[in-house]
Amino acid sequence: MELHQLSKRQKKSLQQFSEAFRDCAIQREEFFLKWLQACNFNVKNAEGMLRESLEWRRENKVDEILSWKPPKVLLNYLPIGCIGYDRCGGPVWINAYGRADSRGIFQSVSREDYLRYFVYLAEQNGKHLEELQQINDSKKIRRIVRETAIVDLEGLSMYQLSYKPVREVGIELTKMLQANYPDNLRRIFIINASKLFTISFALIKPFLGQETLDKFAIYGYDKEEWKAALLDEIAADQLPVHYGGTMTDPDGNPLCLTKICMGGEVPTKYYSANKKSMIADDDVESLVIPARTKKTYEFDVRAVNSMIRWEFLIEKADVGFCVYRLDGDHRVDVVPYRLFNAETGSVTGQLICTNTTTYVVEFDNSFSYLRSKKLYVSISVQP
Repeated sequence: MELHQLSKRQKKSLQQFSEAFRDCAIQREEFFLKWLQACNFNVKNAEGMLRESLEWRRENKVDEILSWKPPKVLLNYLPIGCIGYDRCGGPVWINAYGRADSRGIFQSVSREDYLRYFVYLAEQNGKHLEELQQINDSKKIRRIVRETAIVDLEGLSMYQLSYKPVREVGIELTKMLQANYPDNLRRIFIINASKLFTISFALIKPFLGQETLDKFAIYGYDKEEWKAALLDEIAADQLPVHYGGTMTDPDGNPLCLTKICMGGEVPTKYYSANKKSMIADDDVESLVIPARTKKTYEFDVRAVNSMIRWEFLIEKADVGFCVYRLDGDHRVDVVPYRLFNAETGSVTGQLICTNTTTYVVEFDNSFSYLRSKKLYVSISVQP
């Protein structure tokens, strides 16, 4: 929906919503409209959603993320990138997901760094969209700039999808992007979709709003069909030859590898870098949690905005993890409980403490009746 298409009631809601965020860094109607549309123009829900996102940005230092240097394995083996522009002037992203060695990637980087990389890409894209929107405004073009995505599933296998960390992070990534980058998408093409796609899509579909689902166009292995559909939305000179366009590398490569990597098997040298880096650290505690027990670390936080950082590596099996604070006798969960297993690799995270009280970091093995668990743990608090 564009600004000029709003009804009187919707315009009133937009004005009311904008006034509630006079202190927001971005003061553009197009920005506020995206949040309203994500909540079906319910101003109260949209305000809650945006405030939660602003808090998420603060806690995770998202405004500083573009200065972060992503792990080389993600830059060299995760097949995703911006390739050109669609016919509406929005950026075109290609995610050759089927070509990714997901198992190799998740054995080489932490889940947190994987998610952080997608935030990094989303922030790059958001900055680009803002620049394109300013160009539209200067030309008096009444259109909100959004991106087009092409997800290529050629090569997708059950071997990759059956890997638990891949499934778990797929759900978490979907929820994170929906909650913090609403309505940036104009169109998403799923190509070379097999029955495996039905399985994976069923996992994330419950977290997608109907407006997002309406933007999906799903095609099987009929190349002529999906190439024609792509060319309806994207000019040929903005697409690699492999996807029906005319763009090639200087050496004639139809995949345009100089613009976007196309995955491939991750060398095992990256595995050891992820698994052993913690164990060699002098600040790391070797921790054994007996069966039917929990291990907790309590921190008496005396300054607001102090930061708790953690990193841990599970040697075998799985362990529950959560962080909560104590308000008197009342427990308030601040990092929800979830299970991590050895396949996840090194787990890192941080929490900005918004209260002066006791914070508790908990490792849970109470569900295991027979087996003790060994971890390598590093936890610190910075004022």
